[in-house]
Amino acid sequence: MKLYVSGDSFVDRHLYDIKYGNYPLWPELVAEWASLDLTLVGHSGCCNNVIFAKMTEMLFEDKDAIAICSWTSFDRISLNQNNMVNCNLSELDTNSLLYTELCNKGFFSRDEADNRNVILMKSFELMCEKSFHITGPYPWVRRKDGPHESFLKEDLNRPQIDGFYSIAEPHHMIGNGDGHPNEAGHLMLANKIYNLLEKHNAI
Repeated sequence: MKLYVSGDSFVDRHLYDIKYGNYPLWPELVAEWASLDLTLVGHSGCCNNVIFAKMTEMLFEDKDAIAICSWTSFDRISLNQNNMVNCNLSELDTNSLLYTELCNKGFFSRDEADNRNVILMKSFELMCEKSFHITGPYPWVRRKDGPHESFLKEDLNRPQIDGFYSIAEPHHMIGNGDGHPNEAGHLMLANKIYNLLEKHNAI
């Protein structure tokens, strides 16, 4: 059986190879333990639209695969998906006419960002019976707790794992201001995700 994983820098094999080390990432560990054929797509800094689009491409190849989206921060936007020019909404040109128009329409409000991203997540659920969510690193930088967390849990039907920052200890992170999972962090995530897949009879 195939395992498809789409995400941001947390599952970007190329980034880890050149910056952190060639230890196995959690998708590679889960695939090894469960004897699954892994396709892993991770793009550093990408937004959830890119994560969804890449997963869609994979599921068109095999809709019966196990599919895991490792969603990123809701305030990211990819301006050029071919060249992967990414930024946070706060980094956009605030003098542009489009920015002003979108502000007036409430495009950048937290509630609106929640809705846009959860629509992607719910669409992903419809595409694959064995779909799973990881809301990591966190659903929204400024809303790690409170309404957003309950909003996600109420609105999604498929199993989830909470954001990495809400379940990790300091020794699970690279450190020195870098919150990416280190080798211990990926091992911790792999165990949680493997147990989730096993609990829901996906493996």
